[in-house]
Amino acid sequence: MARLGAALKATRLARRPKLTEERAAREAGFSRATLQNIEKGIASARVTPTIREYARHLGWAEGAIERVLAGEEPRMAPDTADQAETPDAKASTAPPPKEGPPLPLRVVDAIESEGALVDTALIPLGDDATMVLLVKGRPGATADEVRASATPEEVLAAMEAYRRSLSPQVQELATDTEQSPAANDA
Repeated sequence: MARLGAALKATRLARRPKLTEERAAREAGFSRATLQNIEKGIASARVTPTIREYARHLGWAEGAIERVLAGEEPRMAPDTADQAETPDAKASTAPPPKEGPPLPLRVVDAIESEGALVDTALIPLGDDATMVLLVKGRPGATADEVRASATPEEVLAAMEAYRRSLSPQVQELATDTEQSPAANDA
């Protein structure tokens, strides 16, 4: 179920324009907490109608859930491959997403680069900052291959090494708000 949740999340994050958790949950007809549980793979021990509806909402083809659970990549439905750009989607009563400052090009390049999206985390850095961590695999590697190539301890060590490489002000913020890795996913 964790693999399925990660694949659903990766599909949502790949949508253009960007589909936020709040908007995806509202449009699919359930709470943001439900969406988060689905994407973390903790919503259920089995595929529920809600999970199937979410996959359909994201444009997955019939049978895509079973493909992901079998270790393959999901397939998009031909008529919904770019659902966000369809006239019906534009006529939705949902408010448009908030416009913000453009992302730095290196962030956009990292998000759009080849390679499986393995995980993301928001790491609080005091009251006024958050670090966004994006973990992607090498081009051609599946998310499972990338996850199998590094232990959680190695990932935490790499994150700590990165934190130490930051400016002293950011290091201080990160040290002041030490949390468990599970808290970072909240």
